[in-house]
Amino acid sequence: MSMHVIWTPEYEVDIGPHVFPTLKYRLVKERLIAEGTLAEADFVRPRPADHADLARVHTGEYLRKIRDDDLSPAERLRLEVPFSPQLREAMVLCCGGSIECGRRALADGLCVHLGGGFHHAFATHGEGFCLLNDVAVAALAKGAGLAGIPLAARAAAGAERRGRRGSSKGSLPASPCRRPSFRHPSPPAFRRTERGVPAPARCATGRRSSGWRAGIP
Repeated sequence: MSMHVIWTPEYEVDIGPHVFPTLKYRLVKERLIAEGTLAEADFVRPRPADHADLARVHTGEYLRKIRDDDLSPAERLRLEVPFSPQLREAMVLCCGGSIECGRRALADGLCVHLGGGFHHAFATHGEGFCLLNDVAVAALAKGAGLAGIPLAARAAAGAERRGRRGSSKGSLPASPCRRPSFRHPSPPAFRRTERGVPAPARCATGRRSSGWRAGIP
């Protein structure tokens, strides 16, 4: 089976010395090609997400602030990366990349996004390196259908909470076992961690889930 990887050089944004080096996306791409795992033709450049796609998750006021570079000092501090028009364009592309990845995965059976996963962004503000929530944007986009993607418990729960005003649409899985998200009380098949995050005792295969704890800080 051939595999497409969503990536664009615009994901590499100059944010200065930082714990989140954006050049990592390009370096991974170059390594995959150098070792013969993928060819240049396997990489697909995403299109920017439409305003309508972004507006399903983020408020109009927040999108205006991003467009006009009108974030307050407190909002910039909470973002934890320096805001710039280049960052804005990269994140809009990233949202489009996650949408494209979901659509191709549904059509072809497999697709990878070399980027994305910025699940900390809320409807009204960015946070923790995340200007826009591409996970929630893709989950709510028409034709992307990401309900089956395995995500860390923290990512899934965070993206669902950060949807616009508690919308029940586009809920995300709560564990790497491809289980759907849910609200309390938890089904009997799930047990609760010390932080109150529902965690699966076993996957659908019957084997005990491994690695889920790594997704919880």
